[in-house]
Amino acid sequence: MVEITKLSNKTVKEAQSFYSSKEWKDCRKLFLENNSSRECVYCMHDFTVDSSKKLNLDHIKPLRFYWDLRTEQSNLQITCEDCNKTKKNRRNPEEGKTTDFDLSVRSVPKKPYNKQKYFNYLNKRKM
Repeated sequence: MVEITKLSNKTVKEAQSFYSSKEWKDCRKLFLENNSSRECVYCMHDFTVDSSKKLNLDHIKPLRFYWDLRTEQSNLQITCEDCNKTKKNRRNPEEGKTTDFDLSVRSVPKKPYNKQKYFNYLNKRKM
């Protein structure tokens, strides 16, 4: 596991462009080859039984703020498109929009969030 000592601050454009890179495509392919589960970690939708939802490969710790973990296999999880859109940069879609550490692009407060508190919170998570 990679230990993060400083949060990165990539732009949305930088983060989005990563998803079309060879680095991401190789990482995604490796993850899917090494993980037999094809269930959304949140709603448990099984993609092998029902292909009506789109499979997303999601970064547990947000890509924009944890750039060093962008290809870390332990920082990836399978989600359905609906749960991934709901989650955004939150830990769990069930937490809703009032999550203390909501860092989604549209909801970043004008006053900066407590970076150290957020950093400590995410580093305590087991991957």
